[in-house]
Amino acid sequence: MQEEILTEVIEAILFLEPEGLSIKELAQRIDTNVRSVQASLDVLEQKYVSGVRILRSKSHCSFIASEKIQTILQSIYKEKPEHISKHLLEILSMIAYTQPTTKASLEQLRGGSCSYAIQKLLKEEYIRKVGKKDVPGNPFLYSVTQKFLTRFSLRSIEDLPPLDAHTTNLLNGPQAHAETRQKKSTP
Repeated sequence: MQEEILTEVIEAILFLEPEGLSIKELAQRIDTNVRSVQASLDVLEQKYVSGVRILRSKSHCSFIASEKIQTILQSIYKEKPEHISKHLLEILSMIAYTQPTTKASLEQLRGGSCSYAIQKLLKEEYIRKVGKKDVPGNPFLYSVTQKFLTRFSLRSIEDLPPLDAHTTNLLNGPQAHAETRQKKSTP
C-alpha cells in the first residue's frame, strides 16, 4: 500500500475507533508493519495540531480533543470527564509514580486501607495487575493502564510531572526499605 494511502486508511480507522487501538493491532488490521504505522502516525501528528490531535504512547494511539478546547466541548455536549474522587486520585497517583507496586506498599504510604480504591480502579480499568511480587504471600503488583494515560493526556508514564524531593523520598521510602530488607535476607 502506498504511504499516502496508508496514512489516510490509518486516519479513518482512528476516527472510527473512539478508544483508539494498539499500534500492533492497527498494523495487523491493515496488513503492514509497525514501522510503517509509526511513520504514518508521525505524518498525522504533524497534520493534527489544533482542535484534534493524535495521542500516541509506545504501544497505543487514538484521536483526542486538544487540551485548549476540551472545556468548551464539555459544555457543548454537557459531558464532564469521569469523576475520580480525591481518595482514588491519590491512590492512582501513588501507583503511577511507584509502579509496579503492591497494596501493602500503598497502605504503608497512606497509613490506611487501600482495598476499596484498588478494587474501584481495577473495575474502572485505570490500573491492572501486572504480576506478583516474589515475597512471602506473593502480593499482586499493580500498574496504571493505557486508559490512565489517555484520561490524563499522557503519551507515557515519563510524561508525569516531576515530584519535589520530599515527595519522591516519601514515595520511594517503603519500596526502597522493603527491597533493602529483601536483599539482606537473601544469602
